[in-house]
Amino acid sequence: VEQQYGNSASETSILLGFISIPSLAAGMFTGGFIVKKFKFTLVGIAKFSLCAHMTSFLFHLINFALICENKSVAGL
Repeated sequence: VEQQYGNSASETSILLGFISIPSLAAGMFTGGFIVKKFKFTLVGIAKFSLCAHMTSFLFHLINFALICENKSVAGL
């Protein structure tokens, strides 16, 4: 974010905090709601967590493959 948009380190960390904290809270409440609604056991919670993590990882790989481009670096 610093290099792409020319922000300082402090502006970037504040921006990432404003984005990540509400997202984390929403994810925790949504996960708690799903666990409570389907009455998962401890093993069910572990399976749900693994499936959610693998789904997130897959979406991150797809996003990286489609969006990220290689930038040329001086000297390489």
